[in-house]
Amino acid sequence: MAVHVIDTTNPLPPVYGDGETALSIGNGDTVFLGIGAEIAAHGRNGWGIFGGTGTTLSIQGRVYSAWETAIAVHGTITIGATGSVHGQDDGIQLLNDPLQGRANILNNAGSIFSENGFAVCRNGPVSVITNSGTIKGAIGISSYFPSANGGSLTIYNTGLISGIFGEAIGGEVVGPNTIINRGRIEGGVFTGNGNDLYDGRNGSHDGQTRMGAGNDKFYGGNDGERIFMGDGDDFIDAGGGDDFLSGSSGIDVAVFHGKFSDYSIQQGTNGRYLVTDSNASRDGADELYLVEYLQFSDRTVALTTPTNSAPTSIGLSGKLVDGDAPVGTIVAQLSGFDPNGDALGYSLVSNPGGYFRIRGDKLIVDRAFTDRSADIVITVRASDPHGASLDQSFTIDVDPDVIRLDIDDPIIIAPVAPASLTLKGGKRADVLKGGAGDDRLNGGLGKDVLTGNAGDDTFIFSAKLGAKNADTVRDFVAADDQFQLAHKVFAGIGLGLLKKGAFVIGSKALAADDRIIFNAKSGALSYDADGSGTDYAAIKFAQVKAGTVLTAGDFFIV
Repeated sequence: MAVHVIDTTNPLPPVYGDGETALSIGNGDTVFLGIGAEIAAHGRNGWGIFGGTGTTLSIQGRVYSAWETAIAVHGTITIGATGSVHGQDDGIQLLNDPLQGRANILNNAGSIFSENGFAVCRNGPVSVITNSGTIKGAIGISSYFPSANGGSLTIYNTGLISGIFGEAIGGEVVGPNTIINRGRIEGGVFTGNGNDLYDGRNGSHDGQTRMGAGNDKFYGGNDGERIFMGDGDDFIDAGGGDDFLSGSSGIDVAVFHGKFSDYSIQQGTNGRYLVTDSNASRDGADELYLVEYLQFSDRTVALTTPTNSAPTSIGLSGKLVDGDAPVGTIVAQLSGFDPNGDALGYSLVSNPGGYFRIRGDKLIVDRAFTDRSADIVITVRASDPHGASLDQSFTIDVDPDVIRLDIDDPIIIAPVAPASLTLKGGKRADVLKGGAGDDRLNGGLGKDVLTGNAGDDTFIFSAKLGAKNADTVRDFVAADDQFQLAHKVFAGIGLGLLKKGAFVIGSKALAADDRIIFNAKSGALSYDADGSGTDYAAIKFAQVKAGTVLTAGDFFIV
C-alpha cells in the first residue's frame, strides 16, 4: 500500500507512448496530487491513473488522458476546487470491488470532463457521488454495464452535472437511486427499477426525468419539467413551473400545495388533464397523463372517473346576515351533490358590490355593508375535478334587525340541508359526530369516539400511534365510508389505495408485507411496521364493530 506524492517539487513526467499509463497504483494505494502538478498520458490508449481496489486519491492538480480514460480506480476520490480531470474517452471510471463489494466514493469540487464518453462511468454496483463543482461529458454520470443483481447510486449535487448528448445521469437498473439536486442538471435523468428518489427542490433541471418501475418519489424544482414515471405506485410533486407529468400502471398521486378550490381542472383529449393553480407563482399549470389521484392541502380527489356528470345541486345552509356583520363573519355553509361522488370546489360567479367571498365551503362577509337593509343576489359555481360545473343563484337577506343571542343563552342549531363537515379533535378524548353530508372526522390525539352518520364519510388518522390514541369508529359502512391514513404516521405503506397484500384479516401479521391487521372477531384495527417481522409490534389505532366487513379498498394513504 504505497503512498504517491506528486507536486511541483516532486513532479511526475508525462508519458507519450501508445498504451502507456502515466501512474499505475496497487490495491490500497494513496495518491496526493498537489496544486500546479500534473499526471498526463498523451499516447493512444494511454491512461492517466490506473489502479486496484480500496485506493485513496486527493486531486488538487490536473489528471489528463489525450486518448483514453483519465482515472480508473476503485475507492475514494476527492477532487479539490483547483483539481481537474480530463479524459478523451472517460473522465473517471469507478471500478468494481469484486471481493469485498465496497462502495466507490467521489467528492468533486473541481472539474471532471470527457470529450467523447462518460464524465463519470460507474462500473461498480455501489456509488456515492457528491458534486459541488462541474461534471460534464458527452454523457454525465452513467454506466457501461449496469448491475444486474442490484446496486445503488446516491448523488448529492450543488454544482453542475451536464450531458452534452442528452443524458446527464443514468441510474442503477435494479437497485435504488437517490438523486438530490440543489444545483443544476443539464440533460436527461434516467433511473431504474428500484424504489427511487429524485429531489430537485431548490435546484434546476433542463431535460426530462424518466423513473423506471418501482414505488418512486419525485420532487421537482421551480422550472417546468417533463416527468415520466414507470410501473408502480408513485408520488409526484412537480413543484413550480408548468410541468408535464406522466404516470403508468399502478397508483400515481400528483401533489399540489394549495387548497382544492385554488385550482381549475380541465379534461383534455387522450385521457389528459390540465391542472392550473390560480396562484401562478406556486404550482403553475401542469398537464397530467395516467395519474390516478390529485392530493391538495385540504383533500385528495380521484382523477380516474371514466365518465363524468356535472354537479346537480348546490345548497346554502342560511341566507340571512346581520347588516352590521363585521368582515370575516360566516354567513352560511355550502354543500353540493355530484352524481359521480366527486369532491366539489366552490367559487362566486356573480357578487354585486363585492360583499362576499368563499373560503373553502364557507360563504363569508368580505366587505362592510353600505346598505344595512338589502337583498343581494349572488351566483355560486360548484365545480368537479373534471371541469364540469353548476351555477346557482341565491338571495342573501341583509337585515339590521337580526336577533343576536346573549352569550349565556343556549344555542340550538336546527338541521339544515346536508352539508359536508370537517371535524377535528384536540389532545383529549373527543366525541365527534358528523351530519347527513360527506364528513371528514379526525380525532387527533386521545381515545376519541367518531360517528359519521349519513353520507360518505372519511375517518382520518394522522396523530402518532399509541395505546392512548386508539379511536372508536361507531358506524363505518364499507360501501360509503373510508379510512384515510397519514403516510407520515403509517410510513411503511405506499401512497394511494392500500394494496391487497398489505391487508390481512386475523389477529396478527402473517407475511413480511402485511401492514394493516383487522381482527374481525374483536373489531380491532392495528398497524404493524414490519409485518411478520419481530422488530416492531402491532399497534392498535382504531376499533370498529365486531363483524364489520373490511377490505384493502377501504383504506387510502395520503
